[in-house]
Amino acid sequence: MTAPLSAFVHIYPDTTAHLYEPLRSSCSLLIASAPCAPTSIVRKTPFVHSGEMNCFASILPIVALGALSIAGHTQAQTWRTASSTDAFSDQRTVTASVSGRGFGMVVRCKDNLLETYFVGGYVGDDDAKIRYRIDGGEVHEDVWSSSTSKDSLFADAPGEVARWMAAGSRMALEYEDFSGTPHRYAIPLNGSAVAIHQALDACGVPRTNPRSVDGEIWRRAVIDIDKMDRSVITGLQHLLTSEAFSVETSGRRTQATYAALSSFYSSYWQRCLADEVLSSSCTSWRTSRRYDVDADYPIEPIDLLIEVNEFNKSQAARASAAIDIAAPEWSRLIQPEFPERAQSRGITAGSATVRCKAERSGALSDCTVIAEDPSEAGFGQSVLRASRSGRLSPRTVDNTPEGSTVTFTTNFKLD
Repeated sequence: MTAPLSAFVHIYPDTTAHLYEPLRSSCSLLIASAPCAPTSIVRKTPFVHSGEMNCFASILPIVALGALSIAGHTQAQTWRTASSTDAFSDQRTVTASVSGRGFGMVVRCKDNLLETYFVGGYVGDDDAKIRYRIDGGEVHEDVWSSSTSKDSLFADAPGEVARWMAAGSRMALEYEDFSGTPHRYAIPLNGSAVAIHQALDACGVPRTNPRSVDGEIWRRAVIDIDKMDRSVITGLQHLLTSEAFSVETSGRRTQATYAALSSFYSSYWQRCLADEVLSSSCTSWRTSRRYDVDADYPIEPIDLLIEVNEFNKSQAARASAAIDIAAPEWSRLIQPEFPERAQSRGITAGSATVRCKAERSGALSDCTVIAEDPSEAGFGQSVLRASRSGRLSPRTVDNTPEGSTVTFTTNFKLD
């Protein structure tokens, strides 16, 4: 089955159109011998549309399914960088790419988001299994997402893959297309570091691996932060601060931010195993572990942080709504007398602020003067004497009387 050519070449010109020039050239060279009408492809447009597929459909088994699947495409190819600025948003797009016959590899910072993706032939609507290896190192297996144009595969860990490529000299990549057919490519990486680092820098993604230790917890935290829109990093840092992590809210992908998210992610699952009451992800994970002790974590670090933040807010609101608190009120007002000392000095007005313990019975005890104006005129002592006969309705919590501390001010004026 030959896929429609439009699926192979209908791509966005600002990012990947140049990657298909070798395929176009192959068709032009073979047009004389191909069983198709030359007039069907003479239009010079940025795209080749479905109405122009006769020639390509004839040579596709040769160009796409034959030559493009051969691992030995090692002709000299150079990584290059392109940069542009949006006229309306002033956002900068930086693209690092290399292209060969029938393939392209791209690292791009666009709209503050980092993307690493492979451009090949028609891959179909579904995500594709990917295997890749750099410089004879570890073989990595992953699933990459298919683009809307169905001709590109996007890495789930764009920062990780980009950093590995920048440090390597060659990359072997294999993916399975929509029919399950494997395709292998040799992608040159020599000279890629300069170009890739420009794309990483544009998105504020570290050039070197920020992981301080190996492990799945750290890897997930790094991948999640690498993929974030640069403009919302500050929001992530505020959430980490609300969880008692010491992180500066600078909006930069700092080492402390990676470490804090990793620590949060790790401690959550440890607390979950300790049967603490946590958010819904803990419940679902514990349920999964009943059937598979090695069950994977059901949610990624940043999504979990947001979930926990919302859970904590709902718990606090529920607790607050469940408690009915009534403040103490006077049931018998105190009636202090105007002090004779003040009168003897010709003082006609004054005030005293007193703090007392309000017993559950409503009586006042342990009263002390904390302010008096004018001082040493007897106003404070007058209030202390009168407080012995005063009564308060006690503070109640859920209709239960409780002791409390009250502070009140009494104003004096001599008529």
